[in-house]
Amino acid sequence: MAGRPGRRLLRPASAVDPAARQAELGRVAQACAAAWPAGRDEVFALLIEHTGLSRSDKSGYKPDALEALFEDIDAWAAQPQGLPPASIRRLNPVALDAALTPSARKKGVAAPTHPLLDAAAAVAVAGEALTQALHVHTVHAALDYLRAQRESRLVVRGRRGFDSLLQELAAALDGPGGPALASTLASRYPVVMIDEFQDTDPLQYGLVERMHRAGAEGLGLYLIGDPKHATHQVRGADRFASRAARPAA
Repeated sequence: MAGRPGRRLLRPASAVDPAARQAELGRVAQACAAAWPAGRDEVFALLIEHTGLSRSDKSGYKPDALEALFEDIDAWAAQPQGLPPASIRRLNPVALDAALTPSARKKGVAAPTHPLLDAAAAVAVAGEALTQALHVHTVHAALDYLRAQRESRLVVRGRRGFDSLLQELAAALDGPGGPALASTLASRYPVVMIDEFQDTDPLQYGLVERMHRAGAEGLGLYLIGDPKHATHQVRGADRFASRAARPAA
């Protein structure tokens, strides 16, 4: 997992910006916290008195569960810093609608609505978005560390891994002598047949694709596999790489 940066195990770190998501959470948190004291009791009564919400232990809308939820939000709203209580998602109108009992739905009873519920929902969504961004960046940082440790240990021991060989070849093809190297490889291996191609990752395909371009019409390229079976991402399988190869094959 840590050996090859081309593997698509999670979203790229550049696709999520924790700072921007932190700013968005701060904005909606301040708005919700400012409105909370005035609307808190009204929303609490609305939820307690609503006849359509499930009151099962699992639902989280029993009176004692609601009291605990509102106490958690009281403490957070007094100083809305950092992530909100995870239970705030229960105030999301979507969650409230999902908590309606079957009999309430049959009668056409709608989930409770209130501007403060919408504000709480915005906080829940922003909090989850920030959590996801932090997770992505944390995992990328861990992978970068593991890659560096792996490569340094291989160097110290005078060894090379399979990933190292692929990365070194990719670096050579990207270098000044890349075009000549690609032509040499295409001449040496005029016919390339890759079985189980659905398990190819972007780095591997990039190497073959550059050989194919260098060989022009002189390189026979046969790709055998089914993109629908490219499910083994732990091995680096990437169905998008196999789909991108179709025009070249």
